[in-house]
Order: sequence, then structure tokens, then C-alpha cells
Amino acid sequence: MQQHSAQHVLSAAFVRLFNMPTVSFHMADEYCSIDLDSPSLSKEQVESAERLANEIILENRPVDLRFVTRDEAATLGLRKLPPTERDQLRLIDIHDFDLTACGGTHVNRTGQIGGICLRRTEKVRQGYRVEFVAGGRAVATARRDFNTLTEIAALFSAHIYDGPQHARKSLDEIRSLRKQIEQSQDELAAAQAATLLAETPESHGRKLVVRTFSDRDLNFLKLLGQKLTRQSPAVIALLATESPQPALVFAQSAGQPHDMGKLLKETMAKLGGRGGGSKDLAQGGAPTAQGLDAALTTAAQFLSR
Repeated sequence: MQQHSAQHVLSAAFVRLFNMPTVSFHMADEYCSIDLDSPSLSKEQVESAERLANEIILENRPVDLRFVTRDEAATLGLRKLPPTERDQLRLIDIHDFDLTACGGTHVNRTGQIGGICLRRTEKVRQGYRVEFVAGGRAVATARRDFNTLTEIAALFSAHIYDGPQHARKSLDEIRSLRKQIEQSQDELAAAQAATLLAETPESHGRKLVVRTFSDRDLNFLKLLGQKLTRQSPAVIALLATESPQPALVFAQSAGQPHDMGKLLKETMAKLGGRGGGSKDLAQGGAPTAQGLDAALTTAAQFLSR
């Protein structure tokens, strides 16, 4: 009853303030929502509608129920006249604020709604969706939000109102560190590629680099494979890592005759994993690290034929 009556008040508030009609209403277990027929919706408009709705609740206006004919309803200025062909319509009348046809259950006075809190807005096909909670549900939601903010603020040793500022600062630091890590990974891959190429003898006019790492991720393997095949025009790289997730990367310099995608799929089938890619670069993941070295040896032998 609280949620349903709150929807009537909220929908009327958006119409009165901004001429934004409600085209649909949804009631879920934890929140409700209305969809507004509007091309735009600002934060200020949301706050104004919420403020007006709560003023109507605080005034404790009567909520009356009456039945009228459809012809009579058409003359009463309903917020929305339903398309039904029934002879009689059930009207919910929030005194001097909203009059609309509805078959649901409602409070007797607006004060019984308790309060309305608008939670979130999002753009949808027909306009904007506004999520809200009312009454006891609003109190429970506010308590959960406060507990969450308090816990987050404690992580920063700050007041809850300073949480966004500290979160933004931490995100900026994370982005900066991520860029530094990416740059370091790139430099490490380039240096390691140069070392591997220097250590690998040339055979039949090309260099075949075969290497298993114990603690490199798939992204580093791909980066290393790209560095190897770009630093020299005749390179094939068969790379694997055991941790954090067993994976393989097969790469070759442009113009080499083999198909890395096909070779990797055949290799992954033996390992019980999945993967694929293009002719020059392919990748895949294995369920365990067992058999990685043997799989690379078999692939290398195939390429050496």
C-alpha cells in the first residue's frame, strides 16, 4: 500500500512540476520504479519532484476511493484515463493533488506512506526510469546505505561525506599505477624478447623460440609474442605460462607459412583446453599446467619437420 500510493504521489509530482507523464510502473521486492515520458531528466528535477512528493505526504492529505462512469471520468481531469471499456472506473483521489483510475490497494491518508526516497535514474527506450522506495522500505534502505558508507569511510579513515573525494583520489592513483605497470610490462617484454632472440640459434632461415614461464599472465605472453615477431622478420614463438592461469600463446612473424590458430587448437585439444586466433597469433587456456612443456615440444617438432 505504501509503495503503490507513493507511486501515485510521485507520478503526480512529475506531472505538476515538469509535465512528465508516467507511462509504466513496476513494483519489485526491494524497490519500485516509474518510467517517465521525457527526453531528458536532470538531478535538479528529480530532487524537486521528491521534495514535492514528501510535502504532500507530510500534509497527510486524505486518499479517497470512489466509482464513476467512464463518461463522468472523462470530465474530471484524471491524470491518466485508462483505455478500458468498463462502464465504471475505480478512482483514487489524493485530495487536491491527484486523481487517477486504479485497481490497487492504497493508504487512507498520505501520511501513512511515511516518506519517499528516489534512488536512481536511467535512460530507457521510452524516456527515463526512476527507482524509488517508500515507507518502512525507505528507512531500511537508508540504514543499509548508511552502514555501507560508514564501512567505506572507515577504509579511508574519513567521514562518510568525504568518501567520494577519497574514492576519486584512489581511482586516480590506481589509473596512474596501471599505466606505470603497463609501461614496465612493455619494456620488460621488449628486453626479454631481445634476450630470447639473442639466445636462440637460427635454423632453416628462422628462429624458433620455445619458452614456459612459471608466473606470467596471458597478457604478458601475448605482449612478448608480439615483441618477438616484430623484432625479427623470421620468428616463431611458442610460449606458455603455468600461473596464475595455465595458458599458451603461439605467434609468428608476418609472412611465415604456418597457421598458428590451427596449431594452437590442435594443441589445446590434447590439453583439454580451448583457444584459437589468427594465422599469425593465437591464444588459449588449459585447465592445468600439467603437460604444457610436452605440448610445446610436440608443437615445436611439428614446425621443425
